Amino acid sequence: MRYMGGKFNQLKDILDLMREHRSAFETVVDVFGGAGTVLINIPENWRVNRVYNDIDKELYTLFKVLQSDEKRNILIEKLKLAFPHEQVFKDLKTEKLKVDNDKEINTAFKLIYLHTYSYFGGLSGFMRSYKYKPYQKFKIENFIYVKGWVVENKDFRDIMRLYNKENVLFYLDPPYLRSGKKYNHSFSLDDFKDLKNILDNTKANYILNLSLFDKEMVDIFGKPNFIKNYQNPASNTVKSLDNRWEMGFWYKFNDKRNSEITSLENFEAIKNEDNGGN
Repeated sequence: MRYMGGKFNQLKDILDLMREHRSAFETVVDVFGGAGTVLINIPENWRVNRVYNDIDKELYTLFKVLQSDEKRNILIEKLKLAFPHEQVFKDLKTEKLKVDNDKEINTAFKLIYLHTYSYFGGLSGFMRSYKYKPYQKFKIENFIYVKGWVVENKDFRDIMRLYNKENVLFYLDPPYLRSGKKYNHSFSLDDFKDLKNILDNTKANYILNLSLFDKEMVDIFGKPNFIKNYQNPASNTVKSLDNRWEMGFWYKFNDKRNSEITSLENFEAIKNEDNGGN
């Protein structure tokens, strides 16, 4: 499912980091689950427990529907008949259109349809293509993968307290301070400070990634373990935007291979190196 903030560009680096420290964890908790991109792409042969969490009630409902054989099959049949149409998009967004008498199936269909056919998965408007490009298809083949997950609907503070164990890995991709205002549940500076306090005291492993466009993140979390530039998800269509998206990664693992945090004096040098010396 296309979803605003989905980790498609960063996914390889996230999985590589997990792979390097695979011996440190047996359970992965995606604290801000969104579309579930990271959990879906963890290799099956890792044999880890997968815990999906999101505070958004509709996302929680979607994943519970996907876990139900009966409801999932009904949803799949309805999606097979669906097609991109602006009025359908608008009617689903305003809840004028219902595709089933079951409220949960309706919610699941609405979320998948709207995120698939909106700009960047952000629900801002119906997506149009002015170059030849097949419309995004529903990735029905991924639906069955979530059946064995634990699905939670909790605030990040509560889920991290519940799973505060040494063999757990928290993957954390919270809403960004500025661009995350579009989410139903945005993040404030106080939320980031609470998250920092939890990470300082957790027994668990963690990976945290944040946009360095929000300069306050370095003030709160300190120096990232590493920094990398990715293509801005909007740059393909908005020519005036810089096509770089600078991300910081903070992590801790309970194995012997935990990497040394970048020193403060080298922080700017590494940023410049990742930027190609600009």
